[in-house]
Amino acid sequence: MANNEAFANQNQFIFSLKTQLQPGFRISLSLDFLKGFFIDNYTQQAGPYTRTSQQNFSINTLPIILSYELIPAETPYRSYFGFGAGVDVGSIIWMEDFSSDNVNDVRKGGTHFDNNVIAPAFKIYTGIELNFDKRDPEELLGAFHIEAEAVFIYRRAEVFSEIADEFKVHPVYWNKPVLILPYYIGISTGLSLNFFQKIKL
Repeated sequence: MANNEAFANQNQFIFSLKTQLQPGFRISLSLDFLKGFFIDNYTQQAGPYTRTSQQNFSINTLPIILSYELIPAETPYRSYFGFGAGVDVGSIIWMEDFSSDNVNDVRKGGTHFDNNVIAPAFKIYTGIELNFDKRDPEELLGAFHIEAEAVFIYRRAEVFSEIADEFKVHPVYWNKPVLILPYYIGISTGLSLNFFQKIKL
């Protein structure tokens, strides 16, 4: 018999630099930071013994992506969509605080995985850009935007290999790299700033 409690949380921050080479398209370099945290607590009754465990998973995702962005129409309120590729520089930490009444228990807990993981990343997105009235190219404040994105990361790691020896029977994939958080979908709002202002002499 076992009792479980779980808690999950994540925070996301997006930063991008865009330059418009000619009307209708621009190049974008974006950096997303997604921090995910998951806690799982359980108590297990194994015969006369009691096991308690708190597992803490922390996944940091940092994709750096170069994108090609299309703007169908140059209007004050314009839509855009883009696609790109790059690299994710992230980290995965899995720690377990484990205790048992059985001094001979093969389960030990501790740090099961703590590594940086570099993986290819791909992104597709679309958004609406709302330029402010009487926009002047020399003004720092550019536009308000709403954007939806889907990011795919081919991130594989052997996160279960450390605990495989603590189980007499375990799934075969525990000894192989597995995909970790292979994609996420986000919606963001923000302000764009015009850093390419005209310099008056």
